[in-house]
Amino acid sequence: MMKYLCLSLLLFSLSCTTSREKEMKLISPEQVKLLKTGGDGILKNFSEHQLSNGLRVLLIPDSRLPVVSYQMLVKAGYVEDPVGQSGIAIMVASLLNKGIRHKNANQIADEIALKGSQYGTVTEADYSLVYMSGLSKYKNDVLTLFADIVTSPTFTKQEMDRLNKQLLASLSERSDNPGALANFAFQDYLFGPHPYGRSPLRRRQELNSISRSQLIRFYLENYRPNNSMLAVVGDFGPDILSQLESHFKSWTQRKQKPVTMPSLVPIEKLQLRLVQKKDLTQAQIHIGHYSVPRNHVDYLALRLANTILGQGFTSRLVDKIRDNLGLTYSISSNIDSEKVAGVFEISTFARNEKVGEVIQQVLKILREFAAKGVTKEELENAKGYFIGSFGRSIETPERLASALLGLRFYGISDSYLTHFEEEVESVSLSDLNRVIRTHFHPDKLKILVLANESAVESSLTQFAPYEKIPYTQLQ
Repeated sequence: MMKYLCLSLLLFSLSCTTSREKEMKLISPEQVKLLKTGGDGILKNFSEHQLSNGLRVLLIPDSRLPVVSYQMLVKAGYVEDPVGQSGIAIMVASLLNKGIRHKNANQIADEIALKGSQYGTVTEADYSLVYMSGLSKYKNDVLTLFADIVTSPTFTKQEMDRLNKQLLASLSERSDNPGALANFAFQDYLFGPHPYGRSPLRRRQELNSISRSQLIRFYLENYRPNNSMLAVVGDFGPDILSQLESHFKSWTQRKQKPVTMPSLVPIEKLQLRLVQKKDLTQAQIHIGHYSVPRNHVDYLALRLANTILGQGFTSRLVDKIRDNLGLTYSISSNIDSEKVAGVFEISTFARNEKVGEVIQQVLKILREFAAKGVTKEELENAKGYFIGSFGRSIETPERLASALLGLRFYGISDSYLTHFEEEVESVSLSDLNRVIRTHFHPDKLKILVLANESAVESSLTQFAPYEKIPYTQLQ
């Protein structure tokens, strides 16, 4: 799903498995020991509090660098956009720093730059994140500005119109980027009208239909202290709680309506949709189905299984499709789990005349994977990768704060961090193969092909009848 800042990787690197995990570094046995014991390691001095207005606060002191940072997670994402008006959640988050009491967008930008600060937002399916950091010698000014941005945005019509133009330009750019367009098209195809089928930016007419009053309503309903969590990290000083009380005292609670989700429409058979775009010289291919939510008991084992199937150069998909058959340069599988449901997805690209062969070979691998499971050697290698790559997720206090926010958001115990190695090692071969049989469905998939119809038509005849739509239907 679409990310608007690399902060999203930092925030929930422990909550989903994607190709970005390849960036992780190794964690030493000494780091694992410190993680378990606290010591001078990752859980040192971590504390949790609640302000009088209900805001949940995580404090992680770290005086090694003269920096302080704030991460505010708001439990509202684009799934709460009204039907036919995707874009409200991302517009609200993007406009927070474009005008507050007594300061316009330029003045805020100047202050952030002059103080050497960093600022950003993320809009995801189930949550939004506001992030700000700065030098600790300016910590009072940084906190004041951050609190004002979160609690008193003005949402001026001028800034809203400017942002609308920028987002419309982003939609045009997406149409010119085959990879991005295919990602969006697959999400739209997989989930259909379900809220998870939405995206931060969906279609031009939806974006153009949004009014300023709707943005203000979304903000007032969702950006509330009792619907948010704040992580403070760094050299913030002993009086941080009293400072937070002072800066957020005017931010009042509001009764929250529970987010209700309709049931997912079952996928009963193989289905294929061709998205037609004449100027493409090769085809984008996405194959997948629903997966488990983040707090599912099989989540960790499912990640191990997916690692064997399609993560890294030794995975089954890469070994067969890329290395042995030479059908593509890149192929991977991912598990992306949200609060209510998840996605299992295989993505690749291929020459037009090879599209049908790629799909058939992927299905063959999936069927064998689901029927026969994996070997003991594959499981042990996957465990080694997981334990070895765990460290970067929590190697800095900021990443730890992000992980702790994520665990609380998904309702998962901190033992996920402190007992990660034991949990990974406890997955047996029979456990893993049970998970594979249960959660991988090679004959109940949706297949999305983005290509020039005339160039791939003969290759796709074996999947007829299938659905065809023009790419302009996704604009």
